[in-house]
Amino acid sequence: MHSMTRFLFAATVAAVSATAAAQPYPSKPISMVVVFAAGGTADIVGRTLGAQLSKQLGQQVVIDNKPGAGGTVGATAVARAKPDGYTMLMLVSSHTTAETLFKSRPYDLLKDFAPVSTIGTSETTKAKTIKELVDTMRAQPGKFSYGSGGSGGITHLASEMMKLQGKLDVVHVPFKGNAPALTELLAGRIDMVIDQPASSEAFVKAGKLKPLAVTSLKRIPTAPDVPTLNESGFPGFEAIAWFGLGFPAGTPPEIVARMNTEVAKALADPELKQKLEAAGITPLSMSSGDFTNVMKADVARWAKVISDAKVTTE
Repeated sequence: MHSMTRFLFAATVAAVSATAAAQPYPSKPISMVVVFAAGGTADIVGRTLGAQLSKQLGQQVVIDNKPGAGGTVGATAVARAKPDGYTMLMLVSSHTTAETLFKSRPYDLLKDFAPVSTIGTSETTKAKTIKELVDTMRAQPGKFSYGSGGSGGITHLASEMMKLQGKLDVVHVPFKGNAPALTELLAGRIDMVIDQPASSEAFVKAGKLKPLAVTSLKRIPTAPDVPTLNESGFPGFEAIAWFGLGFPAGTPPEIVARMNTEVAKALADPELKQKLEAAGITPLSMSSGDFTNVMKADVARWAKVISDAKVTTE
């Protein structure tokens, strides 16, 4: 009697498991971990995309802000999550700098995640006159300073790359975010800031800052009259902030492919494109393989800058 009961119970559990496995994806809400605090550009991008994906998927995409340690706190949480397609990471370009700067992080960016797609890019702009500023800095080494949104971030490393290429002796002044750096620039207490358009656009429109150059290789559509640093005496200069999505490594390929398709569909939506562009983001989707190649290239690029400029997070 007991043997029969155990057999029937086991058969029932197996039947339930098979039914659960047959449920179409997604069958419950999906968590999107954003590695910066609410209200910032990454958070705006995540919430904007999340709302559209919720409509398309018929399941809520819930934003989970996990800031800290250059994005490694949130990345660690996702790397350790179950690879079932219900936990995503908002990947940002700073994750590629963290590979070199944060030696003790418990994950490997290129091994522990399954990249889905980029979401968009945010080319940085430098609000000052380049030729006059560079000539003056070269004439007075060590007398000038530049601000950044924090040690190890893209704005910091882009500035260091510019210093290296231009052979400039300029002091780094890190801040907790780009907003206070801009405040100090406007007050004249620092001399240079490389910033994302989303942060500095209001000051540009008010005539308080004049963008001279962008850090992408090509001019950006939202500022076609602003030349690139590549055109302004820094040949080959490129530093682009990007946002993307990834799952924990081991997530079924069909789920990664499905989300890639959904992201591309979302970014083609005119209303969503308008919202992202208003936040200073140029929408951009790509294949999982292409996104992986972007991350590999950026890890190598920033590792060299960090080594050459002797950058640390201390």
